[in-house]
Amino acid sequence: MNRKMLRKRLGAFLLAACVLMGMVLGGCGEKPKDEVLLESSITELTQVFASSEDGGKESDAESGTEEERTQRPVWEDESTIVLSEDGADLFHSIEGWDFSLEKSTDAWIDLSVDAYGRFTGYSERYDRNDSGEGYERGTYYYCNYEGIFGDVVKTSEFTYEVTVADLICEEQAGKAEISDQLRRLSSDAFGIAKADKLEIYLPGARIEGLPKGFQDSIPDDAFGTYVLSDYYVDVPLELPFCGIYNPKENVGLCSENVSGKNLIYFTNKGNFPGLKNKSLTIDEAQGTYSCFDEQEQGRCGVFNLCFKPGKNYDRYHDAEEFVQLCVSQVTANVDFEEVYFLEARDGMTSPNLLYVNGDETFYAGWSAGSKGSERDYYARMLQRGEYAYIYGYWTTEEDEYFYGVAGSFFLSSLTFTGNPKKISSADPDHAVRKAYGIVVRNGADPTSILVDEIRWSIENYESGVGSYWVLTGDDGNYKTFQLSESCSIYLLQPEEGRLWSWQSKSAFHEKLKKEGRFYLMELYLDENDQVTFLFEEDRT
Repeated sequence: MNRKMLRKRLGAFLLAACVLMGMVLGGCGEKPKDEVLLESSITELTQVFASSEDGGKESDAESGTEEERTQRPVWEDESTIVLSEDGADLFHSIEGWDFSLEKSTDAWIDLSVDAYGRFTGYSERYDRNDSGEGYERGTYYYCNYEGIFGDVVKTSEFTYEVTVADLICEEQAGKAEISDQLRRLSSDAFGIAKADKLEIYLPGARIEGLPKGFQDSIPDDAFGTYVLSDYYVDVPLELPFCGIYNPKENVGLCSENVSGKNLIYFTNKGNFPGLKNKSLTIDEAQGTYSCFDEQEQGRCGVFNLCFKPGKNYDRYHDAEEFVQLCVSQVTANVDFEEVYFLEARDGMTSPNLLYVNGDETFYAGWSAGSKGSERDYYARMLQRGEYAYIYGYWTTEEDEYFYGVAGSFFLSSLTFTGNPKKISSADPDHAVRKAYGIVVRNGADPTSILVDEIRWSIENYESGVGSYWVLTGDDGNYKTFQLSESCSIYLLQPEEGRLWSWQSKSAFHEKLKKEGRFYLMELYLDENDQVTFLFEEDRT
């Protein structure tokens, strides 16, 4: 077990101990007996962790009996390990990631895997109900272990199943020590030992398709943040880290990003019509990337960049400096006095416009280019660890795609992914025309809708002063339109208190089925009249 793991586990136990101390304190003056016992126990456990860390410095020649030193597992010799193609790919992918269970307050696990499928780990559990004479405060189970994974089967692009070929615990299970009414008991490798098979998930696995037991193991703060007095949860579509799940014990481990090994990418939940990829570069060694998509006529485009700023910017004190740095990565020779912030910190703007999977973003706009070829830029940007991310779009006066609310829709549906294939926002469907329609109800399934196609026209007041927009052509003649496979759907107010939200086809299907209302929407259609993009009009 490495020092990082020891410090994390010690901190977790001390936190739990502090909570318990608060429960037993009896006031001022002389310390109650329970408090004295608790302090003694904390000291004891601190020494246990310290001795474990120091013990890691011992050489092989100094540790274990003579028999143990001469009977090391055969897989310690790398030349004896034969990996299948799936195994080599998997272990290369997860090498260097630290896996841990931190969701539970009474159980902790740390695990690391190398490129040969060998693993080392540490697990501990605290059960205050497992008590008896002399250990009234419960039992603390622990296990240091090492082993090697066996058969590896790739079950999908980002998921694998593995068996545990060998597992060796540092101490034989059942060794007990009692001190200060707490029993320390060596046990098996919790989370690993009883597994028939383990499931391993790589970045890019769709979260909604993963077992609920694993989803429940993801730490509460992984994709959440406080927005005013509310805790806002925004789960990405695909897993942006690695995971290990034991279905038999319903135990899930999540990884932490490794410094310099970035597998997290900015992406959009939906595609926008007419975009084609112009360039995409990924620097795997640096963990950075750049992507530019553009509409065929050159009227608008999307940029998606990740770079290393070389400095950790404070989001409150260094906001302007950070935004200026990000803008310079997209456009040159920009007058920073013309860069303006679009986000609101007073809670009047939708949280999903300000946050991406729990991380606050800056939302800014600026203009660049010479007169006659000027472009307007809008982007969201943030820093996670040593990486900075920028995602946005640019438009020209001739643009008929990203104008008005459509662009705000697009930038409200950003998310992180572990799938590099999702970096580009290029639309596989080709939109050839735009139409308005009143969507009244769903079709036979989530892939179809019933629409009365209409149009907007200008009519003059009878007095001859001014004009106004009116709907024409709404004759109740409803036509069935099919939604393309990648069709994006946006609603102004899909839920109370939420603005500008991307919808899945199945969610929109249920809304039409239950609500019995109509939506005035704009449709982008391909050459087969399939809908490639669908969003609610705002004519207020």
